[in-house]
Amino acid sequence: MGLSQEQFAEKVGSLTGSNTISKGTVNNWEHGRNKPNKARQVAIAKLGGITRDELINDEYGWELWSKATGISEERIKQEYDRMYQAGRVKKEDDIQDIIGQAVANLSGDGQTDAGAINQIEYAILNLGSMVDNFYIDDEKKKKYADKYGLLSFANLDDIFYDDMNPDVYHEIFKILQNTRMQLDDLKEKYHLH
Repeated sequence: MGLSQEQFAEKVGSLTGSNTISKGTVNNWEHGRNKPNKARQVAIAKLGGITRDELINDEYGWELWSKATGISEERIKQEYDRMYQAGRVKKEDDIQDIIGQAVANLSGDGQTDAGAINQIEYAILNLGSMVDNFYIDDEKKKKYADKYGLLSFANLDDIFYDDMNPDVYHEIFKILQNTRMQLDDLKEKYHLH
């Protein structure tokens, strides 16, 4: 649900009329060191939009993960198994962390070929911003925007620092753009979408 253990404890506490639930208690539930009592199970189920029976019969929360992500339980379980077989995770690892990693993998953000390429593409976007910081003079940019209205710069060279070479800037962006296109080609070649 995107809540911290402390936030989750507060929500369960408010639903049960108890303010004594700590984040340590939630941590113990997550790691299977103990289980919530019946009233807390009902509250947790209500937060997840399921029944208490669904909660306690779905020990690891496969259905909750599926509902929250839109990925079928079967696909999540298959990825979970694949990760074990590939040696990515160990039996002693936290089950919820593993399921979360499986969901990330299936979403293209995990430790997969697609995840690696997506992270590299994200890094290239950040590099583009870094290059802008070297070349673009914010004062000139503001003056240009004030004079012409929109921030669509007809001639980017007008907003560069005087001591920076616009040709180098454009060459850097060609390299970054070509790299992104090559990464897209790689995704196509290996069907990594």
